[in-house]
Amino acid sequence: MKTDGLNPAGTTTLAEGLLLQYKGRGAGSPLRITHVFKSSVYVMPYSTAAGARTARKPRRLSRRDVEEDLKAGKAELCKLELPDEFYRTHPVSMQDETPDKQRKKPERTIDIAFEWIAPLIKKFDAESNMKRARFRSDIQRRTEELAMSFTTIYRILLRYYYFGRVREGLMPMVPGPEHGTGKTTQAAPSGPKSKAALQRRGRQPVEAATLGENTFVVTPQDVDDMIRAAKRAAKRKSDLSYAHDQYMKREFAKRHPDEFHDWINKRCVLPVTERQFAMYTKAHANYEQEVLDNIPALAGNDPGTSVRASGPGEIYEADATGGRIDVVGKDASGEPVLLYRPWIYLLIDRWSRFIVSVYVTLGAPSWEEFKYVLLLAFTPRVARFRCLGIEVDESRCPRGRVPSAVAHDRGSELVSITNLKASVEQLRMESLTMPPLTPNARLIERSIRELKRNMARMGLPGVFAERPIDRQSKRVAESAQKAAASSLRDVYRCVLKVVDEHNNKPHQALKGNLRLIQAGVPPTPAKAYLWGCEHMTGARVSPLTEKDLLRMLLSVGKGSIAKSRVKFEKRTYEPVDAAALALANESTAHARGVEIRYDKTFREELHVVTSTGEWSLWRMVDSDRQRTRGFLMEEEAALEKQGALLWAIAKNDRKIESATAETKGPSPSRRPARHASRDEVRARRGSQTRKLKESLTGRKNDLPDRPPPSKGKAHARNWKDLEKEERLKIINRTSQRRPS
Repeated sequence: MKTDGLNPAGTTTLAEGLLLQYKGRGAGSPLRITHVFKSSVYVMPYSTAAGARTARKPRRLSRRDVEEDLKAGKAELCKLELPDEFYRTHPVSMQDETPDKQRKKPERTIDIAFEWIAPLIKKFDAESNMKRARFRSDIQRRTEELAMSFTTIYRILLRYYYFGRVREGLMPMVPGPEHGTGKTTQAAPSGPKSKAALQRRGRQPVEAATLGENTFVVTPQDVDDMIRAAKRAAKRKSDLSYAHDQYMKREFAKRHPDEFHDWINKRCVLPVTERQFAMYTKAHANYEQEVLDNIPALAGNDPGTSVRASGPGEIYEADATGGRIDVVGKDASGEPVLLYRPWIYLLIDRWSRFIVSVYVTLGAPSWEEFKYVLLLAFTPRVARFRCLGIEVDESRCPRGRVPSAVAHDRGSELVSITNLKASVEQLRMESLTMPPLTPNARLIERSIRELKRNMARMGLPGVFAERPIDRQSKRVAESAQKAAASSLRDVYRCVLKVVDEHNNKPHQALKGNLRLIQAGVPPTPAKAYLWGCEHMTGARVSPLTEKDLLRMLLSVGKGSIAKSRVKFEKRTYEPVDAAALALANESTAHARGVEIRYDKTFREELHVVTSTGEWSLWRMVDSDRQRTRGFLMEEEAALEKQGALLWAIAKNDRKIESATAETKGPSPSRRPARHASRDEVRARRGSQTRKLKESLTGRKNDLPDRPPPSKGKAHARNWKDLEKEERLKIINRTSQRRPS
């Protein structure tokens, strides 16, 4: 709000609430009239709405002098509208059912605040009580009656006077600089701005000890940039952290290039923190419902809290979610065909917020699928993902350790009898069922929500962030089905990228962890998890080793062995270790069924269990490995139907083409070709070749065709004559070279 918007009151009669504005140079800011007595007038400087936080006690002026200045035209009485923030929607503190109950209790916080200061207002309407000593002592007695802070009552009373004795002025103000002005939260002094008025208020960050204090002051233009960045980020499912990153990268870098350059080169602290960004974007803008749906934090929703854990690897949370992404192929005519919609499994450590494992599958949720989440969590990942054409860095996404308990919801795939038996009796892990109807209190639910938003933000074709329940979300889902043209490998790559970003960025839950601070560990889930697994010994762990888990979690199938090779799922495998070689030597030409233990995510290798219980290792042959590289076993099965359709369509098109081709009659009888001489055949073949080259290159050969020899027998010269002729030529050349 600016003070240059003063409107003349049209009167010279002094009244409480009006503004007294002096004219001429050095007049300063207007004065709010708080009290009008018989011989005196009390006023307080008025600058902006933010100046109410530092307002001073009203000071006394002579009423006679003020009236003379008004008559002489040296001053005038003015009005000024209250800030717009005092008319924003405010939550009702008490909502009773009957109108009688609503009248008995205050409906707004401003009514409660006015009840606190109402006795003081009545007392200070007497001129004798406005003296400084009486003024403070009366406020002190009132605070003792209310058992409240002196500063609280003192500031509320001055705010009431500052805004012209209007109750709306007691509305809680938006923190920070006033939107629409360049003023800070301090009262602006008369004349030029002082250095103190431009100083940054609030606590300094911890990096200020090494990088210097943060002196950047947010201006209204910066607030507009923040709101613009938040709305741009809200075009897709996102959060305030991503919006803040985009603001610093674009708007802030453009408006403040020097500060941005110093920040990225670590010569100063972060000028605008995430807390500031969230505060300004929430307070200084009214967003449409679509924006609030995509960034719920702008609406001030409380995400809730999750149950604590004593250390990493103690309790993992697991859940499965339908991936809001359509994998679409194309038929023979080029039209998109919906192939499948995958499921995404997550396993996250409750203590460090580290996503231990992520698994993308086409199979319906079941314990058989959930086993692969555990398998991917506790075994090496580089070779497994490399067969899909995805490179994984285990230093950024390390393998996890076996937990002592896995918490899950009441999904049928996670609370079945098979699951409980396998987890308790075989895997030696406790099965914990999380309470129902508390999705916000579950860490895994928030992680899944973040995963889907980030996938939509990354722009992978086929992703839609919202469940298709209304018209708009259904339209987005239909558009995704038409635009998607990715494979399951692309989905996996996108999910792994989002998980890597989550595991290696600072997490708010680890910010105040004293153990990590003492050890100097960055508050990222991956670093915290690794440090905790190495140094925290008090947490419960499972007694099972990695090899034990591998044997328990692999899938079981049926294959055949013949001629020293194993056949499984249309693929051929060769022996690797000594046990496999012994089994291959015993095989015959007749196929014999064997039990297969395999990993669906890494099918280049499998195990065959011998009759004695020994596990033998077999590896896929190179030809099949190249054919299946980049495809999961489930994806190959899902594509078989589409492949069979394409084969049938192509074969049918060929049949139609053959049936509609014109049938030519039998060729007329020809006379047998005569036998030409060798020279004639050579000449005609050269002519045909030359004409073909001229047609292909577009260049004409000017050399005339050699005429074919006559039909008669060619005259052949005697060899003796040829030898004599050659001897004479040599003699002539020799005589010509001799000097005369």
